[in-house]
Amino acid sequence: MSLHKLTAGDGYTYLTRQVAALDATERGHLGLGDYYAQRGESPGTWAGGGLAGLTGIGAGHPVGEEQMQALFGHGRHPDAERLEREALAAGGTPPEARAAGALGLPFLRYTTRPGGFRVRCARQFAAANATRGLPRAAPLPAEERARIRSEVARRLFAAAYGRPAADARELSGFIARASRPATRAVAGYDLTFSPVKSVSALWALAAREVAEQIEDAHHAAVADVLDWLERHAGFTRTGHGGLRQVETRGLIAAVFIHRDSRAGDPDLHSHVAVSNKVQGRDGRWRALDGRVLHKAAVAASERYDTRLQAQLAVRLGVRFAARPGREPGRRPVREIVGMDPRLLAAWSSRRQAIETRRRTLATGFQDEHGRTPTAPEAIALAQRATLETREAKHEPRSLAEQRATWRRQALGVLGGPAAVAGMLDDVLRPRAAAAPRLTTAWVQSAAVRVLDAVAGQRATWQVWHVRAEAERWVRAADLAPADVDTAVTRITERALSPALSIPLGDPDPVVEPAEQRRADGASVYTVAGARLHTSPAVLDAEAALLAAAGRTDGRRADPAVVELALLETAANGIDLNPGQAQLVRELAGSRARVQLALAPAGTGKTTALAALARAWSAGGGSVLGLAPSAVATAGLREAIGSRCDTLAKLSWSLDTGNLPDWVAGIGPGTLVIVDEAGMAGTLDLARTVSYVLGRGGLVRLVGDSQQLASVAAGGVLAEIAATHGAVTLTQLVRFADPAEAAATVALRDGETTALGFYLDCGRVHVGDGATCAEQAYTAWAADRARGADTLLLAATREAVQQLNERARADRLAALGQPAGAEVALGDGTWASTGDPVITRANDRALPITAADWVKNGDRFTVTAVGGDGALAVAHAGTGRRIILPAAYVREHVQLGYATTVHGAQGVTADTCHTVLTGTESRQLLYVALTRGRAANHLYVATVGDGDPHSIVAPAAVSPPTATDLLVAMLGRDGAQTSATGARRALADPAVRLHAAATRYADALRVAAEHRLGAATGEELENAAEQLHPGLTAAAAWPTLRGHLALHALSGADPVAALHTAAAVRELGSAHDPAAVLDWRLPAPGAAGPLPWLPGVPVALADDPHWGPYLAVRADHLTACAARVTGTAAAMTPATAPEWAQPLLDPGSASLRADLAVWRAAHAVPNDDRCPTGPPHPATTERRHQRRLEAALAATAPTRSGAVWAALADSIDPRLRRDPHWPALADRVAAADRAGLDAAGLLAALTVQRPLPDELPAAALWWRLAPHLTPATVAAGPEGAGLRPDWCTTLLALLPDDHGRRVLAAPAWPALVAAVTTGIRGGWSPADLLAAAVAGLPTGTGSDLTATGVAEALVFRVAALTDPAPVRTPEPLPADLQPPDDADQLLLPLEDQAAAVTVDSADPPPDDPDVPFDPGHDTPPPPVASRYVTPDPFAPTDVDNADYLLEQHFWATAAVGRDRLIELNTMTAAFFTDSYPGSWAPEYLRKRLGTDPTADPRFTPGYAPAGWTALVDHLRGRGATEGELLAAGLAQRARTGTLIDRFRDRLTFPIRDVDGVVRGFIARRNPAASDNGRAGPKYLNTPGTDLYRKGEHLLGLHEGLPALTAGAAPALVEGPLDAVALTLAGDGQTVGVALLGTALTDRQADLLRPVIRGEGPGVLVATDADDAGQRAAEQMYWKLTALGDDPRLLTLPGGLDPADLLHREGAAALRVAIRSAGTLAERLLDARLPATAHDTSPAVVRKAVRDAAAIIAASSPARWLNRIDRVTQALPVPPGTVHMAVLNARPITEPSSSSYSFMPRRQASLSAPMSPPQPTPSERLTSALPTIATATWTHTT
Repeated sequence: MSLHKLTAGDGYTYLTRQVAALDATERGHLGLGDYYAQRGESPGTWAGGGLAGLTGIGAGHPVGEEQMQALFGHGRHPDAERLEREALAAGGTPPEARAAGALGLPFLRYTTRPGGFRVRCARQFAAANATRGLPRAAPLPAEERARIRSEVARRLFAAAYGRPAADARELSGFIARASRPATRAVAGYDLTFSPVKSVSALWALAAREVAEQIEDAHHAAVADVLDWLERHAGFTRTGHGGLRQVETRGLIAAVFIHRDSRAGDPDLHSHVAVSNKVQGRDGRWRALDGRVLHKAAVAASERYDTRLQAQLAVRLGVRFAARPGREPGRRPVREIVGMDPRLLAAWSSRRQAIETRRRTLATGFQDEHGRTPTAPEAIALAQRATLETREAKHEPRSLAEQRATWRRQALGVLGGPAAVAGMLDDVLRPRAAAAPRLTTAWVQSAAVRVLDAVAGQRATWQVWHVRAEAERWVRAADLAPADVDTAVTRITERALSPALSIPLGDPDPVVEPAEQRRADGASVYTVAGARLHTSPAVLDAEAALLAAAGRTDGRRADPAVVELALLETAANGIDLNPGQAQLVRELAGSRARVQLALAPAGTGKTTALAALARAWSAGGGSVLGLAPSAVATAGLREAIGSRCDTLAKLSWSLDTGNLPDWVAGIGPGTLVIVDEAGMAGTLDLARTVSYVLGRGGLVRLVGDSQQLASVAAGGVLAEIAATHGAVTLTQLVRFADPAEAAATVALRDGETTALGFYLDCGRVHVGDGATCAEQAYTAWAADRARGADTLLLAATREAVQQLNERARADRLAALGQPAGAEVALGDGTWASTGDPVITRANDRALPITAADWVKNGDRFTVTAVGGDGALAVAHAGTGRRIILPAAYVREHVQLGYATTVHGAQGVTADTCHTVLTGTESRQLLYVALTRGRAANHLYVATVGDGDPHSIVAPAAVSPPTATDLLVAMLGRDGAQTSATGARRALADPAVRLHAAATRYADALRVAAEHRLGAATGEELENAAEQLHPGLTAAAAWPTLRGHLALHALSGADPVAALHTAAAVRELGSAHDPAAVLDWRLPAPGAAGPLPWLPGVPVALADDPHWGPYLAVRADHLTACAARVTGTAAAMTPATAPEWAQPLLDPGSASLRADLAVWRAAHAVPNDDRCPTGPPHPATTERRHQRRLEAALAATAPTRSGAVWAALADSIDPRLRRDPHWPALADRVAAADRAGLDAAGLLAALTVQRPLPDELPAAALWWRLAPHLTPATVAAGPEGAGLRPDWCTTLLALLPDDHGRRVLAAPAWPALVAAVTTGIRGGWSPADLLAAAVAGLPTGTGSDLTATGVAEALVFRVAALTDPAPVRTPEPLPADLQPPDDADQLLLPLEDQAAAVTVDSADPPPDDPDVPFDPGHDTPPPPVASRYVTPDPFAPTDVDNADYLLEQHFWATAAVGRDRLIELNTMTAAFFTDSYPGSWAPEYLRKRLGTDPTADPRFTPGYAPAGWTALVDHLRGRGATEGELLAAGLAQRARTGTLIDRFRDRLTFPIRDVDGVVRGFIARRNPAASDNGRAGPKYLNTPGTDLYRKGEHLLGLHEGLPALTAGAAPALVEGPLDAVALTLAGDGQTVGVALLGTALTDRQADLLRPVIRGEGPGVLVATDADDAGQRAAEQMYWKLTALGDDPRLLTLPGGLDPADLLHREGAAALRVAIRSAGTLAERLLDARLPATAHDTSPAVVRKAVRDAAAIIAASSPARWLNRIDRVTQALPVPPGTVHMAVLNARPITEPSSSSYSFMPRRQASLSAPMSPPQPTPSERLTSALPTIATATWTHTT
């Protein structure tokens, strides 16, 4: 049985409407019921005990589509429409009629966005039909629908991100997000019951009466499981936050029978759609508690298999037996005895043929569309594959026809009717079997065996694990069918009895009254089946290991010998880092009998262990290596050069008493190194340690608790580390990219920030499973071809087999000759000479060397194939040749091109390519991404294989992106937890406090309701309904009712309190008005055990029933809070979580304790960076939270983050919408406090390439990280043990108290790594540390936290030693560099307090005691900073018309628009007045041949050379400092003085089209030295509220008269070229300068009014270098989109226009202008020559595609001549280029944007978004008259 969620709303109907209903009809599915019923023999039927609460529906009644829509789509009664009609006919009101069909609250439903992806696709579908003359709703071909979806998605993506999608991941992810329904409520659960294959085969072939018995057995088993689930998993939740778990009246289910698979083979199975609506014992409808259903799923599945087997044994007398599968480690499947496996294999091969074709189609789809198929498209592709691979006869639909087909297929497989009849006779022949008697002894024995099986896989278990194993055991025991139920129950009870299982966790000391218990006596505050158990054996083994780790009576190596060994290691050229050296010292020099070393991936474990072995041996000791696997053993042997073997071999030796010399020789001088200890089971480790310690030896456990763990019970390494500490290798040394190294650390810790690196570097690829495999293989093969050592991995064996088959086929195809002799391998593949293979079983009888043998995981290459199936192979590592016997080959050899991730743990290569399904654990993801030194790529299956059953799965209704799947993997912690660790976690004071606080608050309300009585409760309900109709039906009404009861018992009037709360604000827009009112109510009476909780009212305290119970609850809560306070008091810098680090001084102890209690009571996770966690809406809680926040602000005032918010907005407004932005802002602020130019660094890193579409803040951090901190793993308290030789130097540079704190800080290992890197780079420790400390700002040194000082030093050292420092794109001259306190330039100190971010949960100032309701209240606006205008373009509900936005923008600006214009106008006049007496006039006369001031179109000026000439001038006219800074005319020097931005420069004013001076561009004095001190050649006004680079064109306003009269604009890069072209243009050409940027969308829009279809096109005059040519091509796409046919100015000798004018005069420049050809022709010239030398199909196709795009972009009137030219130049048939042009996709280039502090969205004020470009077909339609004329002209 499988289980998955069903999503509510219209999600499934949206999907099913797009999928053809197989072959039965051409219409699409209408909904969920239609989907289920279409393939069944009959409609579905209703089932479940919950039907008793539904009027008019009973078990066995047929299920209608409208009923499914009502129940699963809307959350209402299946016959809601009928009930409403009947209620209205009976005279009821509309609300009463709606209530008649209600099942509690309906599912939330939202309307589709008008301009959303779905709507736009629908419009395009309709438009496509309209062009064909078809009805709007007519079905479109699948290919056309896919093309339209792709085009719409590309346009929307470009509009949203300002650039095209970078790859299939971005485009597919965009479609996935845009396709999701607005609601994600769970409508129910789909339970699919499928028997084993042999049952379906027997049902298909046996006589009808036998088939009916099989069907009846299947139905009975399904009904049995459904009944069992109702009794054991049918719960709902009530109380505040769903705290109480209570029984229901049963489940409501719709059962549908299906009889075949999509391949058409027999597959009898049932879908049971279980509704999420359940009725509690109190009659109220609520949601099913899915937690228990998911936990019980495996046990339910096993129960179905067991009951089906028992039913068939009774009805037909058949027997089942285990049929082992090919995959080791998987449970064998029990199939019917006698069913021929050939038949099952034949039907499987049919499925394989379909799958092979589907893979081809899916890969082709992604290649064609550049994205993955959507779920409907994937299903359509699968259906197409089915149709293309089926037999000629149309697949039958009736069961009779299907049975006839299946029989015909069986006859062909088995050889005729006699063979089939013989098989059936054999299967149905009664077989006498002696069933065991169900005695007490048998139950005891079975319980022990069941528990052994469970305990062999996990250290802790729940009842569900035991029951599932008991079902398997009973099924295999062939008990009498009547004994099955009793046996399972008795075995489960015995296995969980105290004699065999020990429950973990102390029970709640408070005994609940009867009202608070379920029928079985359990507290409603417990979750059914959630209790954890373990066994005495597991606990004893863990205790023994922990005790051994605490012993310090062992031998130690002489420290002098250890140091000598380290020196020897260095002398041999092996340079250990301080962490590796410290590991050697610790493991060799401590007397610990058992010691743990944690070695994360890539930290240099192997090198360190080699040095450890040398140090121990040098001291006279012996070293023995052990490992869980033979492959790990071989790796360890190679590293340490000593005897190594497996843990299993040691256990076998101890079991048999046959002790080899290496076991018997263990003694006091033996150091046993257990490598990959995390993969060893706890029992094996305990036995090993016990033996070694008993012989006097020492054990060193080496591993990583965050890599793939043991399949046996484990998790003890984490407990040893928590109890006794561990030596941790903290510095990563494997990875070439330090950012990748650091990302793996975050990955290891489960931080989603890590994903930003992989998204940013293009390491995440998407597709369906087949496409992902193909992509991974292609990349792997390319790496191999270039000589790289590369790995090809997959998470599943199926994917590995697919990859191996693909790789082998490629190798054989490259040979160009027959493969020769082949042999079948154990995985079903074939091998021949030259194939790599992997062995999968240890066999000591097959030696490789004297000390090595064939092991699981060994790699070989086949050198010959024997006639008997044996293989001659060469070992990959040693080259040794051996023969693998045929029997071994058949069972234990697989192809070795690819392997599983598990098999690759411990392997390192240059690159790694891994195929994932999306369901893996964090540990598997971590291993996969840490194998490659240079690059690690993931290929994530984001779409399914097109199985029709998947159409209603959540992944189809709400498709995930690759990022979603990776985030889920990081949250899927697969690490084992020891029993001791689980018990410690359950006893955590914070966990117990949260439970105590929530239970106290809930119990108080429950008691108040009971004490108040039914009569008063009814009065309250009546008053509530009168106040707000429907209030008592709200989900939170029971919670509100309890709150009101408390008010009543405290002496207040509850109705008055309710009215007061309701009067605060309206309730109509709230989804749950009861929750809103509950938040608004103040706490009744005095404070209780915690400051924000109410106390027990006197009336309740005196109640004999409730009073004592509540008193015990309050005392328990107080005691839990005291324990949390004690834990907070004991925090140290090494143990305190991040939120507590600033509060470790003694003066903050009380506040730290208060925060710890608050966070624990509200279950705020430790990784939440906000000290008080998320805002709480309830009045009393919010008031207390504010008090804590105020105390925090008083203790540690924080610097404003407004400057970083402004910086983020200027880079990309999406940054602050990324949940990782706060972490990035904190790190950037810390770097700034360390004295680094964090703002400049961020800006420079941003322009490297666009940020990814998801997690942009996380991506930006990984660009920044390598320049700030080395990649290190956080160490525990023992990390402070690192003491490099330069420690004394550091301590001498720091004050005593600071030095001690730095050595103990969490950042200390990172500082050690950073200094080590610097030393290896040539720094002396003294110089490096002195430079780092000297560079610290004054304030940092006084920071009281160890983290602050240590982190600042890390940043400083990393910056000083950065091997690849970042260069800012346009550095300012030294005198214009921002001062040290640059973060204050944009936010003066006096404004910092006002700029603190306002908590979105704060109530309006006029209502301080009413909480903010995020469900329907409008949050208060943030406070604006002074010099950076707030972003007014955040999503809002107000009208977004441009003029309203502009009014809002300037209304909130720091300096008004008119004032900025006034300042610029005065500046322009000042520069003009300064011009005559400067060097500028003579310079222009030399360059241009004239002084342009004589022409009224030009107004050059001069900025005087003085420091403050302009500042003094404008100050004299009333300008303030703030105004000068806001206008970009001045900037602070390092001294704090305001100085001119432009000094000693020739200036030109930059005007908008209205003539307003927006800014300036200034050319430096040509006589100035070019050493960087004088600044860049051209300097623009910085980004201001008035001016933004890329939005203006110099010369456009001045040339408007000529342009209006017909002159053509000429686009150049600099102002002098623009003046030169205008002067030489003779009124026909106007020079327009881009001001140093490529042509932007906004600049193109400015040219739109002067572009004409007729006459000469825009003249493009870019430089002749590569950058200029790329810029010209970019201009082509933008200008042709505006209808222009641009020309290209070509000048001799690579001159620019001003140079040509200066050298040869205006006439020569005019000749060049007149001779300019079209840019389209030049682009075609650049693309066609490639085919002259290479006419391969791929080159020609690319040339046609490129040329078609160029032609399609131009005017249709010019197409034919250009098409003919390309057709003549290329070897293609006539018409090829025509079709390519018609099918070409419009090309646009992303506009570049420069860095500034301005919000990027300011461009929207004057730059409306360009409309989507029409396709060539659309342009052709609009230009038909022109084309007709052109065609006539062409043909005549």
